[in-house]
Amino acid sequence: MTPKKKNMTIKERFKDLLWVFLHEYKQLLSNHGVLLIFFGGVIGYGLFYNYMYGPNTLQKVHIAVVDNSKNELSREYIRMLNATEKVDVVTTAFTFEEAKEALERGKVHGVVLIPNDFETNIARNIPSDIQVFCSMNSFLYYVEIAEAATFCSLALGTEINLKHSTVSTAQIAPIQVMGMPLYNQDDGYGNFLIPIVMVLVLHQTLILGIGMMAGTECEKNRYHLLVPISNKPHGLLRIVFGKALCYISLYFVLCIFIFGLVPKLFHLPYLTTFPDILIFIVPFLLATTFFGMSMSVLFKTYESPLLIFVFSTIPLLFLSGASFPIQNMPLFWKAMHYVFPAPIASFGYIRLSSMGASINQIGEEMTVLWIQAIVYMIIAIFAYHYNIRRSEHIEKELETINNQN
Repeated sequence: MTPKKKNMTIKERFKDLLWVFLHEYKQLLSNHGVLLIFFGGVIGYGLFYNYMYGPNTLQKVHIAVVDNSKNELSREYIRMLNATEKVDVVTTAFTFEEAKEALERGKVHGVVLIPNDFETNIARNIPSDIQVFCSMNSFLYYVEIAEAATFCSLALGTEINLKHSTVSTAQIAPIQVMGMPLYNQDDGYGNFLIPIVMVLVLHQTLILGIGMMAGTECEKNRYHLLVPISNKPHGLLRIVFGKALCYISLYFVLCIFIFGLVPKLFHLPYLTTFPDILIFIVPFLLATTFFGMSMSVLFKTYESPLLIFVFSTIPLLFLSGASFPIQNMPLFWKAMHYVFPAPIASFGYIRLSSMGASINQIGEEMTVLWIQAIVYMIIAIFAYHYNIRRSEHIEKELETINNQN
């Protein structure tokens, strides 16, 4: 018969919880690979990405201009192009082949080709095509050069229309539309991407570290050490909570570094308050930690979490809505958006830091994170029940083999 479990005092339960917490910290501090992922990954990526995107916007991108028209109008266009903040005309190549050679050598990042019939077509009221060739080793080069060329073409076209028109400027353009980005006034790539990347870095490194710890315990068959506690009333709950507190206490400090200090160091958007950030961190860490612990049944070796880490990072970036609006995604991917903590947390953090929302105004994201935390906590309990019983079974088989020998 299975022995009846005795009721435990609060002191005994707390003692078990503290033992699991300290035991996990001891294992963590002895695992140099996981420490490197936690501290090196978070701090390193946090500083590296922000330093890399520090300028935020590209200015004075070097370009070459091939002027086949060689007249006053084409020279005016080149002067306008060089006067913009986006590009810098470093050479006016005589032939397209010379410009192409400069592009291949990296001296310039783009080429603007003015056709020989540029002025003639405009005089005949025929649209004249200006060709733009860009180095695609960075998409930002293309964006900046194309925007500069388009802006100068529109400005020159307006100037020409005014010269040949008998009506006033107000009659030609009675309404002027001015676009103003509300939450990214610099129109910078860093302001747009970095907040999402920072959330993803915290999410991925925490799950990777938990997975590596679980893989180590499985390889060395350490789960059987938790059998005495798991056999006590609500023992599995204390095991899961004790391990989770270990990771949450560590990552709470790292979250303060990423969400509190890094935006100040690199002048990122920070329209929220520190108390709101602290409130936001709690469900995010709970959901992410329990999600990583619930995945522990998949990790049988120390290296196995690395594969999941590599193949899941880019999809999670897409699910965060950084490259394509969630509203326009197929139903399956909309559902997947709510499965992982990172995409939801990205939305919440952007609304807090970049859009100036209060903690009450991100209620939907907070609710989803709390639901994820509860659901994944339950799954983690079953996952650790499986891991502990499996380890106990393996330990008994090893004892039997040793006794036979």
